[in-house]
Amino acid sequence: MTVTVAAGQTVTQDIKLLADANPNLWGSISGVVKDASGNAAKGQFIAIADNPNGPFIAYEIAGQGLTPDDGSYTINGIGVGDWYVKAGSNSSVSDAVKVTVTGGGTATVPALSVRALPIGSISGTIKDASGNFGGLGQSIKLVAKDGTTYTTTSYADPLLNGTAIIPETGETSTFNFDAIPAGDYTITLTANSAQGKDETQNVTVAQGQDATVSFTSTNPAFIEGTDSAANSDPLKGALNAKWTVADVWDRADTNQDPGTVGTVGADGKISTAGGSINVQRAPDQFTYMYQTVPAGDFAATVDVTAAPQNDAGRVGLMIREDTDSPLAANAFIGVATGHGIVLQGREATNLTTFPFGETAVGTDESNAGTMPGVPISLKLRKQGPAIAAYYSTDAGKTSHFVGSFIPEFASSNVRIGVALDSGANTTSDTATVANFRYATVGGGGNVVLGDLNGDGKVNVQDATTSLRIAVGLVTPTDAQKAAGDVNHDGKWNVQDATQILRAAVGLVVLK
Repeated sequence: MTVTVAAGQTVTQDIKLLADANPNLWGSISGVVKDASGNAAKGQFIAIADNPNGPFIAYEIAGQGLTPDDGSYTINGIGVGDWYVKAGSNSSVSDAVKVTVTGGGTATVPALSVRALPIGSISGTIKDASGNFGGLGQSIKLVAKDGTTYTTTSYADPLLNGTAIIPETGETSTFNFDAIPAGDYTITLTANSAQGKDETQNVTVAQGQDATVSFTSTNPAFIEGTDSAANSDPLKGALNAKWTVADVWDRADTNQDPGTVGTVGADGKISTAGGSINVQRAPDQFTYMYQTVPAGDFAATVDVTAAPQNDAGRVGLMIREDTDSPLAANAFIGVATGHGIVLQGREATNLTTFPFGETAVGTDESNAGTMPGVPISLKLRKQGPAIAAYYSTDAGKTSHFVGSFIPEFASSNVRIGVALDSGANTTSDTATVANFRYATVGGGGNVVLGDLNGDGKVNVQDATTSLRIAVGLVTPTDAQKAAGDVNHDGKWNVQDATQILRAAVGLVVLK
């Protein structure tokens, strides 16, 4: 039957099965898979094609999924005719054998013998310039001589479990490429939120072996891009109307409702007014001064010129989900009087714990360090899905990496601004900030055409973002502008979004 789909509409097409299936239209195949030693091979998939060169399509093995301990398989509903059958897994493959399927019958496939693929793996670590934890969400690209490309991101080892303080609990920033064909590759720590420029090494993968790679991150410039006049603010004198000031708290907990919205006065002095509380890994409560900006690639900095007076109070920069939920996904770097320079946040909105926390080495009292004296400059850098945090004690001439991780922002906008909490219930506190800067930043490294969210691949989310940009709902960043004009006509329109969608489902290759 032919079904016509119109734009913006859903077409319903019912399908009526025949009352009695005609067994002469199809049959079955069965057989066994063995390894090179002649023993049964478990965990293999069975793939079928109508010619010896493929493409081969994996079929569900009746009642089994993959081959069981005895290596056997049966696949029903195969059309009559000649077929080519092969077995394989991530680390093995067999030659294809020909079998003829007759209507209503079961064809026995000669034993499929799988052999080990010439594969190995790569494992690596990332450290910052001080030799400490390199962060979460660092992007790594692996390219073979034939141009085949693999991508991954860094994670914590051991994996973060609920809450963590890094590096005090010993996590390492690491990454892996498993089941990679043996051969020579270039591996690149790409420019990203925590990496200022592409860093490339050569690596050789040998069959059955794990190649190890280590990277040291290069910090981006502390002040980068061109300050946005629409968003940046010296924070001197009266607060500009571009800002929204609100108290954020767990509204279900009325006993801790501060009741009075915090204020931002002359010269960037922020007050928590009626008091707020932000016990780490507890419901968020703080005074927040923010703007709403596109969730693209950008860097924001602010100078803290007077820190909170309460021992647990903190002030700093926050990127936050564009929602009024008190438990919104966020990333926050702050100056805490009793705890040094702190990076913390929520991976996703409405999680009830802080799944990530980090203190810059040497600034935490428990690390036998002390907080640097004010003024301190703080920075959050968002590139792709990851956010990295930095601080500087010399107005940006030198910077120190604190950490990075990946919050899950669901909307096309985020909130960026300054947050302050007193760290003590019903006890007000103050801090003073100045020179808020906001600038979009380029993607750095190689541009992946069609990749608008910076994850190194083209998918349906990129196509959706492209369409929203094309119709004026979202303002593209510089990095998105470079990646979004896929038909190279100098404009951003629906044709670009269509091509990105076609690329996402494998119909075209963007060049």
